[in-house]
Amino acid sequence: PRAVAAMNHGTMASATDGDFCAGTGRVMLSGYQSSVDGTCILYLFESAVVDTAGRYVAAVLGTFLLAVMAEMLRWFRIHVAQRRFGFARGLLPGAFVFEVAVCVLYASHMCLAYWLMLLVMLYEYILFIAILLGLACGLVMSRWLDRNVLKLSQNEEAAGSPSSPCCGADNVDSTTAKQRTAEAV
Repeated sequence: PRAVAAMNHGTMASATDGDFCAGTGRVMLSGYQSSVDGTCILYLFESAVVDTAGRYVAAVLGTFLLAVMAEMLRWFRIHVAQRRFGFARGLLPGAFVFEVAVCVLYASHMCLAYWLMLLVMLYEYILFIAILLGLACGLVMSRWLDRNVLKLSQNEEAAGSPSSPCCGADNVDSTTAKQRTAEAV
């Protein structure tokens, strides 16, 4: 019974005067719309019903920051795997600790990416815009870090050709192989 309740997509309801939204929380709206004066949404977890203006603002800001974090974690993961940071350079290739660290970073990145995918699937257009803006800001930040902090050329940037944030992963091995080939020549 509890699993069925968690899978409930909610009912179509409209907010009454003074209410921020209507319903007990829904995971998929019928097409892109706003929760303001519409149907309340569930924000990733059953207990996180966005049913007040304050919670809605927190959900929009949290979604934006989640998207920025996903892009920055992608950037960090790639640079660690390519051993561009001092702590990563000292580890031997194939060292168990290094491989575990890269795997943990990858799993964390994918967790954030799939949470973003679930938020897109709410069909709440303000959250969708927050995701797009957050990913764009994260990309701008990572490109700035590449150029101004790590002093990388445009060809060396990890942010130069990002993959899909929800389902794809950057092919770090092929990038590293290309760099090794270029260095050997």
